Formats: sequence, structure tokens, C-alpha cells
Amino acid sequence: MLFANASPPSTPTTPVKATLSPGVATPVIDATTLTPWLGPERAPPAPLPEIVEKDELSDPAFVEWLRAAPPPPRWVASERTFLSRVRRECAVQLARAPNYPEAYGDRRLIRFLRQHKSEKKGVKAVKEYLRWRETEKIDLIRDQIMGGKDRPETWPSGAFFKARCAVLPCAEQLFDVKGNALCVEQYGFWPAHRLKDITAEKYIGWQTYALEHKSMVLERIALGRERAVLRAAHAQWLADPGKATPLREGWGEVARLCTIFDMKGLTLSHALLPGGFNMVRQLIPLVQKNYPWLQDTTHFVNASGATSYAWSMLRPLLPKNTQRKVHIHGAGAAQSLTEEVRPDFLPEQLGGRAACRQLRPPVSLEEHDRGVVGSPLRSPRQSPRAGPRSIEVEVNETSVPTAVVVPGVEYVCHDHNHKGKRTRKALRLRDRSLELLPTARWRLSRQMLRLRSPKRLSLASHQPLAAYVGAADAALPSNAAAHHREASIRARDLPASFVVLATPKQQVVTLELADAAQARALVEAIHMQADLAA
Repeated sequence: MLFANASPPSTPTTPVKATLSPGVATPVIDATTLTPWLGPERAPPAPLPEIVEKDELSDPAFVEWLRAAPPPPRWVASERTFLSRVRRECAVQLARAPNYPEAYGDRRLIRFLRQHKSEKKGVKAVKEYLRWRETEKIDLIRDQIMGGKDRPETWPSGAFFKARCAVLPCAEQLFDVKGNALCVEQYGFWPAHRLKDITAEKYIGWQTYALEHKSMVLERIALGRERAVLRAAHAQWLADPGKATPLREGWGEVARLCTIFDMKGLTLSHALLPGGFNMVRQLIPLVQKNYPWLQDTTHFVNASGATSYAWSMLRPLLPKNTQRKVHIHGAGAAQSLTEEVRPDFLPEQLGGRAACRQLRPPVSLEEHDRGVVGSPLRSPRQSPRAGPRSIEVEVNETSVPTAVVVPGVEYVCHDHNHKGKRTRKALRLRDRSLELLPTARWRLSRQMLRLRSPKRLSLASHQPLAAYVGAADAALPSNAAAHHREASIRARDLPASFVVLATPKQQVVTLELADAAQARALVEAIHMQADLAA
């Protein structure tokens, strides 16, 4: 019920006051401060009222107002039609679902319609969402959050992520100029080779709890705004029924997020971590399919060139309307974000004036190592893709320096043919291919420029390029092609600085890199580029 757990308004001659948390001043809410709520911007007051505790329907004056001047429908006609169709076609699933408004209420369902902009697509998306929620038992996560696990450190792997990042999942009192609740994530960005123990399973599980928590907070924010609007409209009607401003149809609130990622310390090594890309690639569909219309704008602050490179890889995964809502800012978040977030609402950690205890700076690598016994354990890197491209490398991380292979940059290597001949080559990674070229010395002779034509090894065919690191056993399926088995066996007998490729044309190419670190970086870059092309 809309008015459940709400308090009665104040006396007719005084503006309505909102109940706030202890120690916070109680503001006076009148119609002038709430006028923007009725327009497209829907900006909240500062600070936002908390959810009140008593039932408005227990106040006879409020009930009289509802009968004398009933408010128009909360949602517009198209949204009401959509809700009716969803309730009708999904009656069986909704009947089995618990009474959780943030998961099955009107507001949550309307998000699907606004995301897909089509009633047919929206209904289909809701059906898939309900199946996913029942299959994965997401309601149990909601129950755990309500039972006390409402902080990031209490979620699965919470202590693990607490040591590596500071997170404000969804602020209840901090908003941007459009009224979107702030969500802030600050990462310490330890050296890239020390972040490989962050697996996609850990990250997605932790983020699922975060998304459920955000949905619950946004439901409270939207409901609090609606109740404040109704109380203000009631106060206007009590003061002068003839001059009271009527509510418009569709006055219901659907709160959204403004997420800020602090990218300070991000390097190209972090951007090229294949595990990190795999996490984001799994997270984006999870949000789009099951938590639609949640995000309004996204800001990357303290961004470096590595951030721009990472964004260029992630951008193709997002719809075009979502791409337009992503903003990248350099150093100095306070100056660059003032048009979106007022300084009074921007956390101190980002250069604003709002106190935010949740954003404790992440511990440094030295602090973390002092708090554990010995060196942290590191699991071997495993490719997320199954089949011939699945590799398992066991290398002492402390003895191998960190290396990266940047697309478009040439690296010197040596090509070993089947006769044992060793030829100096230049290696270059492109969007859809790996290119082998004669070395730069050929550029000195104009007559030999034709020899600079590259040998392209495709990454984006139906049978993608497979890469095997030397001195590593790769688990191959029983039905693996012959050239894949040959490449795997050859790599097993070679040093760790070698990479053996099985091409879509059933060729086996053996490359010798500068060291083991560069060999591993090449394999990871090949997998990443192939994933992007796919």
C-alpha cells in the first residue's frame, strides 16, 4: 500500500515537517521546494526525508483529502497498461514470489518498460527476470541484506574487497543535480600482478549483493519522495483548497543512480588484465537484463590514458544511449563534477564538502602485506574460455616481471618454422588479427618495402586463434583438432618464453618472445582481443 508506514501531516496552518535521522536538522517542506519534483528534473530537497513510521491513513484529515481531491494515477496510461499485462501474463510467477516491492513492485517492473521502450520487449524481459530471480534464489540475498548484511564488508568476499577498494553502494543523503543517488567506488589499484587473485566469480557474487542493496535503497528514496509530495499537496489543500496545485498524472518516482569511479592509480597493466575484462563483460549483461533503468550517469574521475584505453574496449559492449551517459574526467574531480554534483553533496574524498565515512581510503599494498602472515597466495591464471584456448600457467609471480602487449605497437620476436629456422620478426596486435611483419630494418630499403606486407592470423573467425604458452600443460577436449593437439604438445616441450599458435587455417606458428612475462602478456592480449571481436 502506498501510504503504509507513513506519519500523519502537521497542523493545517503550518508547513509539513519531515522526520530525519537523529542529529540531523529537520527541514520545513512546502510546495515551493517540491515544485521541481513535479517536472522532468525531479530534484530532491536537501536533505532527503527518511521513511516515516506511522500510517497516514490513521489521520482523518488525510483520508478526507483523499476522498475530496483524490490524486491522479501515479503512473501514466502506457505504464498502467504495461503493469496490467505483466500482472496478467506473469500471474503464476508473481504469485510464488514474496511481497518485496523493490523486487516485484510497480516501480521495479516499470524500469523494464522504460529501458526497452516497448511493451512487448518489456514483458519478455520481465519474464526472463522472474525466471532468473527464482532460479538463482536472489530473494535469499535480499533476506540476508535485511537480516543485517547491509554493508559491503558483510557480503561474500566482503573482507577481500574491503582491503582493495572503498565503496559507497548507494547514498541516502547525497545526490547529483538531477536527484540521482550517488554511488562511489574507489580502488587502490595495487600492482596488476597482485590483483590476479580477484576472480570473476568473486566479483559477480559481490556485485549481486550490491545491486540488490542499491535496489532496496532506491525504493526507499522513491517512496520517501512520493510521500513528501503527497504531504505537501495535502498541506496546500488544507491551507486553501481553491489555490492548491494539483498533482499531475504520472507523479510516481523511479529513483536512479549517479555512479562515480575514482580511477586514480589505474595503469595500462590494469586495463589489460584479462580477468578484469571478463568481470566487466559478465557484469554488464547482469545489470542490463535484471537491473534495468538503474543507472542514469557514470563518471570516471582522475582518469589517465589507461582509463581511456579501457573505455575504448568496453564501449562496444554498451548500448548507444548508455554510451552517451558516460563521462570521463581528468584529475581534480571537484572542479570537473560541479555541474553534475554540488560540492555540498560531493564526498570529501573526491574534493567536495560532504562527510562520508564509508569511503575510507583502501589500504596500500604495504599495509596489506604487514597484516598477513607471509606472502599472499596466488592461484594460477586460468582462461575463462573452455576448449582449445583454455590454458593453465603456473609461474612464480615474484620472479616474472609484469609486461603488457599493447594493440597497435610492434614487438620484436623470432619465428621458428617447422624446419627449425629462426627468423627475426615484428609482432603487432590488431583489432581482428595478429600480424607478423619483417623487422624494422627492411624499412631502410625502398626496394624491399613490399616485404612489409603482414602475415595476418585472424582472431575473429568462427574458429578463433588458439595460443599456448611454453612449458605449460593445456587441458584439451577429446575432440580437439589435430593442429591444436600439435600446438599444445609443441608448447609443452618449449621454454616459458615461447608461444605456440594454432591458426584458423590449421597452421601451427611458433614464436619466441623476449621473456616469459611477455609471452604470457601476448596470450592474455590475444584472448582479450578475441573476446572483444566475438
